[in-house]
Amino acid sequence: MEQKTEIQILETLEQKRETIPLYQQAFADPELFVSYYYKEKCKDNWIFVKKKANKIIAMLHLNPYTIFVNGNEYPSFYIVAVATEKQHRHQGHMKDLLYKAFAWMKERKVPFCFLMPVDSKIYEPFGFEKICDFDRNAQRSMEEIQKNFNIYCKRDETYQNRFKQEKELAAILGGEEDGLPDQPIIMGKIINRDIFAGLSGLEQTEKETVLLEWLRKQRIYICEEV
Repeated sequence: MEQKTEIQILETLEQKRETIPLYQQAFADPELFVSYYYKEKCKDNWIFVKKKANKIIAMLHLNPYTIFVNGNEYPSFYIVAVATEKQHRHQGHMKDLLYKAFAWMKERKVPFCFLMPVDSKIYEPFGFEKICDFDRNAQRSMEEIQKNFNIYCKRDETYQNRFKQEKELAAILGGEEDGLPDQPIIMGKIINRDIFAGLSGLEQTEKETVLLEWLRKQRIYICEEV
């Protein structure tokens, strides 16, 4: 008999550390970065996992950010570390996790989420579209960002502390690959249409493509966040 699968949302650090073997199987990040990520980034993120026979076979991480849109604050999430065990790929597990995460974020009044794809074609069927390019070398002051962009992430104390740690980590790792695609882009997806309509001034009944087109036309700065 085929064993059933179930989706769980991991919230404690102890639970989240159970996903480290899958992370290391799927991604070639240095051990030092993996240790930092699970110690620091996993303090306040949510990890959605698919389990089979009580074993984690797929996961995605939702890392929280506060986004400024025309001076107003909104919750958002960066989707990262989407992975499935090799023997369980192409069985719809990623799709199930994404739809579960979309519903979870919608309940929390998230207008849109974002990610950086290795291959954009993977995420296009789920409503993601490119919203801006990613400049791996950009490091701007908050004053410069506020002057030149109308959508950007809030840089609170937690953000600043993590940014400092990540700069120090990058210096230690030196010339190792950053793990980014050759031509990195940021893709976005509309999550809560009511909230998005309010921030954009568009009608809630507009097609999702119209909402994404509005987002694409904004001056968006997402760089150090990922």
